Amino acid sequence: MTHEHVLAVCRSNWEYRGLDDATVREMLAELAAHLEDAEAAGRTPRDVVGRDVTAFAASWARARMPLHRRALRMAAMVPFVAGGLLLISHLLHGT
Repeated sequence: MTHEHVLAVCRSNWEYRGLDDATVREMLAELAAHLEDAEAAGRTPRDVVGRDVTAFAASWARARMPLHRRALRMAAMVPFVAGGLLLISHLLHGT
């Protein structure tokens, strides 16, 4: 796993999640600095991001997502989960 690979996977993940370009550039610059510091200390990119680069990128994107987007996502999830539970309950009760 190279620096370029890690940065490319993270960029792709962050753009897919809808982070704005300025935030993506800032996060990439910060990650690149961490990777360079790790390399100077004799560590690998895997030591910085872990085994799963996609999971690392996703967790960082969730942490950096603006509050209004997180609230909107949560507001959409609540009715979805409640509807699923009601459907399962109805199916189990009817059988």
